[in-house]
Amino acid sequence: MSVIKTKLGIVSLNNIQYRAVLHWDRDITAASAKKALAVIKKQLIEAQRIKPNLEMVSLSDKKVTAADGSAIETRNSFISKLKPIALQIPKPQLQHNRPIDDPKHGKTTISWDPARHFLEGVFSPVRKTQKEVVSRSQFIRDHVQELYSLRGKSYDPRNKKVKETLQGTSLSLDPRDDLRQKYEPCEAIRHYYDKYQGPFSVTERFARNSSLKGLQFHEDGDPSDIRTVDRAINSSFHRVSDQVHLMRGFENEEGNYHCFLGRMDAQGPDSAKYTVYDTDPRITRRLKKAKTMIDFVFNALYHSDQVGIEKEGETFRLHVAVHALLHTQCKQGKLLTEEIELLNDLVALSRRGGLSIQDAKDTKTVHRVILDPIPVASVQFDAKSRVETILPAALSGESRARSISQEADAYLFSLVEKKLVQIQDPTQKTLLKNTQELLAEAAAGKYKPWEEVMIRIFLCKLLGIKMIFHCLSSLDRANVAGAIQVAMDQWLKGRGMKAIPKDEKGRFAIHHIVHEKIPGSDIAPFKESIASAFRRAEKVTELARDQGGFKYFRHIRQHPALADLLPERYLLDAAWYVKLGSLVGTALASIVWLLALILDAVTGNLHTSRFYHFRNLRAFYISKVVDETQLAIY
Repeated sequence: MSVIKTKLGIVSLNNIQYRAVLHWDRDITAASAKKALAVIKKQLIEAQRIKPNLEMVSLSDKKVTAADGSAIETRNSFISKLKPIALQIPKPQLQHNRPIDDPKHGKTTISWDPARHFLEGVFSPVRKTQKEVVSRSQFIRDHVQELYSLRGKSYDPRNKKVKETLQGTSLSLDPRDDLRQKYEPCEAIRHYYDKYQGPFSVTERFARNSSLKGLQFHEDGDPSDIRTVDRAINSSFHRVSDQVHLMRGFENEEGNYHCFLGRMDAQGPDSAKYTVYDTDPRITRRLKKAKTMIDFVFNALYHSDQVGIEKEGETFRLHVAVHALLHTQCKQGKLLTEEIELLNDLVALSRRGGLSIQDAKDTKTVHRVILDPIPVASVQFDAKSRVETILPAALSGESRARSISQEADAYLFSLVEKKLVQIQDPTQKTLLKNTQELLAEAAAGKYKPWEEVMIRIFLCKLLGIKMIFHCLSSLDRANVAGAIQVAMDQWLKGRGMKAIPKDEKGRFAIHHIVHEKIPGSDIAPFKESIASAFRRAEKVTELARDQGGFKYFRHIRQHPALADLLPERYLLDAAWYVKLGSLVGTALASIVWLLALILDAVTGNLHTSRFYHFRNLRAFYISKVVDETQLAIY
């Protein structure tokens, strides 16, 4: 037991008070503590992307006793040692009616939806056992220590994963509302969209599945201010959680769903104490966490347009597809293998009497659901993954991604053959055949990753199958795929299937709508929808990892799809040295990757090569970069 000195700092930011708890293991002057609070202020400014009127309200001293004095140690600078582990961030204030960039292109309105929703988290357990109500900072530290002890691992806050879990725990405490975005196209786009004239809206419906639901803590420095965790979102930084990270659906203006986000993995060893609620005793502990994603999707579809749901007597059959955007090597490759195994187990179990899924609106009703084989497609989908353009496919991970996707596509193609027999409309038949051909070409590597993803999304749409997207945290990569789905649905709603442009072979080519422009204009309607969708995506990260917005990155770190998907006015020419650095970085990164894989083979350790992760080297050459300052909401 060692004594840790603690200061409670309260920072006022635009009339909102933030509590920051500073810890250190030695005496420190008040001046140095104020410097630390200044750093916190800077973090808040960056997180919210606004020009605030800052004023320090108070600074008080107190002492607390902790079980582990190293809990506040870090490997970084003196300032980092003062970095708070419990920073309370209230709901961000959203500006309304801000133009996308120029009024002639349209307007996007973003707001919070505070109304209760049936998908809020009936599937997540309420923690009822608690020894005592402690302060927020102590609560976070105790919880993370417990999680790691249950996993048989040491609690070392200098470890990156532990620090992320501390942060993720903090972000999983406070209530959050759903996020609503309304896109009003300009007059030229409305005229172009002759099939639909109203505004488009997308509401992100979150599962309120914080792993700490039902537990209590009091605010630091105020024991009378007791909070109960409710309506909180499970953060993607809560790495060892027994809940699906950022599980959510994108709901359109009619109350139907574009797609879903969330990664299904096995419940960890900590599940001995923290178990996911489920009414079916056949669901093993390993499957419980993954099944909650199926529960969420089924309920969303059952209570909306029911696309992908067929009723057979008293049983329902659910069609759903998963699109993984993970790397296929090392840790992420292992997670992908695990996910496919989990889904196969759920499919097999559902065929033995159906899965029991509780109705989210009427909890007394339990539905029996059979899962059709869930195709899991895999595309390596960010700047790191493009190293396969230099390395052989077997080394870059591209071979495995292709193998997984081809198996999924083979199942989709079998559904195409069945549907071709059922439908009579010649245009629908042509669309199915053309899209199947394009996807087969994508499997041979003909198209860019975002084009392959888009073609597969469209084929699933034609087959009446909803998509679940995810990357490691269901954030940046998944938000790109989600934005593609939303923008594509909006384009099709405005133009109709018959307006899809054709390629050089005369085939309907859905990915060509990206570059389709209004005649006599430089306006690309699909890209305007993408830009609007990214404005909504910018705020989800604040709920997930305490950063202000989608991580666009710059230069050679940039997601390669953005240069193609966003309107031209959002792009900047990259300097010659950026292009040269990108090429050199790609070459060096390829060498490092190769050495890491050799080391993996020698040691038999799939996690050895995590060090290569291109922290300083990024593996893709681009000629344009995104000017993220133009895409800021604030």
